[in-house]
Amino acid sequence: MDKQPLHTAHPSEGQQQLAQRISTGEFGPKPVMRNIIKDLRLRYETVNPVFKALHQSGTLNKNGRGYFLASQGGLPNG
Repeated sequence: MDKQPLHTAHPSEGQQQLAQRISTGEFGPKPVMRNIIKDLRLRYETVNPVFKALHQSGTLNKNGRGYFLASQGGLPNG
């Protein structure tokens, strides 16, 4: 696995695949970073940049401390 700091490296293939899985709703309308880390046995340093990139691109919206898919009509509690 690439050991470069993620803030200076391009997203890895695994991060790109994870972003696609989150974007398609595989982890539900409100993907939880902690659950993804635990279930997929990933590291925070791998998953956090994916969530940040999806948030910056408008795929995920942030509601307090959680995220929800923007395609869900902007209803984080729905």
